Amino acid sequence: MRVFVAGAETIESYAPLLHDALPWYEMMSVVVEAVAEALKTNKALRSLDLRGNKIGVAGAQALAEALKTNKSLRSLDLHGTKIGIAGAQALAKALRTNKSLRSLNLHGTKIGVAGAQTLAKALKTNESLDSLDLAWAKIGVAGVEAVAEALKTNKALRSLD
Repeated sequence: MRVFVAGAETIESYAPLLHDALPWYEMMSVVVEAVAEALKTNKALRSLDLRGNKIGVAGAQALAEALKTNKSLRSLDLHGTKIGIAGAQALAKALRTNKSLRSLNLHGTKIGVAGAQTLAKALKTNESLDSLDLAWAKIGVAGVEAVAEALKTNKALRSLD
């Protein structure tokens, strides 16, 4: 983790390591916020795997803010990060403008019905995301219905779990 924290300031030089180095590190939101800040200007990183980290709502919101300007990230894996409704809402807002993200893994993030409904609204206009994992995200029947409705207009999504 120390290497990563130091690398957050110079993410360009650590970009090749980040895909494999970050899952299950139990990073707190403050570290993820540093990564998110670097992502705002980063042009090299294509995949960010934060599976199992304790990023919380603040970390998800920081990543969402970075996604609004980042043009290089293609894959974001937040499996098991428990970002909750507010985290999902922040990501949904970013998906309305982000044109580069292709894959978003929200497996087990506990985004709930409201989080799924907000993501569904973003899916109606997002033209880049082609893979979305909502398994075990506790989206309920109403969340599934909202996503299904969004699929009527979304032409980019190819994989949905």
